[in-house]
Amino acid sequence: MTLAELKRIKPGTKIIRVYNKLREIKPELREGTITKVQSNGLYIDKRFLDFPPASLLEFDGQTIKIYEPGCRPLNEDEKRILANCPHDPKQEEIDMLTDGSQMYWRKKRYFHEQDADWYWGKWHKGKRYSYNDGGKMYDRSMRGELSLVYEIKGG
Repeated sequence: MTLAELKRIKPGTKIIRVYNKLREIKPELREGTITKVQSNGLYIDKRFLDFPPASLLEFDGQTIKIYEPGCRPLNEDEKRILANCPHDPKQEEIDMLTDGSQMYWRKKRYFHEQDADWYWGKWHKGKRYSYNDGGKMYDRSMRGELSLVYEIKGG
């Protein structure tokens, strides 16, 4: 089933949170009722569940599985951009001692000109990937670890 079919769930449908990667599920928050469905998510009682991109969501009619973005190594273009990043140890020392920001803005301009805003670790301009300092790229087009699981009861 697709994300579009998930958006057709009727308000009043019972839903049970089965798995949460980040924390143990409190018994009082385990079960709920879908009170409203929108194009970008649904309300479970008074809590909002955002729909991630369709590549990170799986729905089989009874179970909603939400995944984190997958992590992949940098490709050749991304490695080239990082290798050519401006680096001036003297200016970096001056910035550190004077609370300046020359090197920050040089890097900011460089990565922007390279259309590599992913360097700053955010999902810029609808791009599907984001960089982490470990030399990896989080990519929304591939599934990573399972994050949330909900079961639909009735409906």
